Amino acid sequence: MYYPLVLKNPALPALKVSYRDFIARRARRILPPFYAVLGLCLLLIGLLPVMRTAGRNEEWHSAVPVSAGGVLSHLFLLHNLSPLFWKQTDYPSWSIGLEWQFYLFFPLFVWMFRRGHPLLTVLAALVVTLGTRAVAARLPSAAGFAVQNGPWALCFAFVLGMYAARCTVGGLHPRLPRWLLVLRHLDARNEVVHAFSDHSKINAAFAPPPPTDLKTGIGRMAAWVLSHGPAQPVVFENIEITRNLPPSWKP
Repeated sequence: MYYPLVLKNPALPALKVSYRDFIARRARRILPPFYAVLGLCLLLIGLLPVMRTAGRNEEWHSAVPVSAGGVLSHLFLLHNLSPLFWKQTDYPSWSIGLEWQFYLFFPLFVWMFRRGHPLLTVLAALVVTLGTRAVAARLPSAAGFAVQNGPWALCFAFVLGMYAARCTVGGLHPRLPRWLLVLRHLDARNEVVHAFSDHSKINAAFAPPPPTDLKTGIGRMAAWVLSHGPAQPVVFENIEITRNLPPSWKP
């Protein structure tokens, strides 16, 4: 969400407008369409009986019935914080409430980007997210739901999007220290990239039996495993040819 926001406006990290003007601009952008969709959904629910009788297995079932509290929470963009209201009326709209709440704190993270290293801001957001989720797990269900689905529990994703957008806008190629690299990958190898399955050659040279459907094949496999029992794995450690062997394959 905040990747395209920063990417579209490279000057945004400087936040050269006042906080009041920033909130007003965001309100003009997202509130009119949100309230229009909210009104349309309420109108359809009120006029069409089929909209009030969704089946238990349909996603729309979670949006009805609509309560007065659900409507008010949507009007004030707080519906994502309630387990009773977050799916009412229009269930995908929970993200609009979350987006609006993060807008209220967005200038704070912009200030942190400017005053310190952006990567430190990302790490701080990660700490806040993990801490908020740990607190939410120890709260009563309703309060825990509100904390876990609020902006602080998800701020790491937003701030990471801001950092990615800033790197794109500024043409930056950040190099992380090795102790921060959680995911490590091996060097690229000259291997098959695209493989296509084709039975034409084997059909031309042999007379294979007719194909087996998936259900029958899994049933036969399960019966074979049950009849043979667990097998001891064979650990192969003596690799005779090591020339051009990928490093990850070497013992």
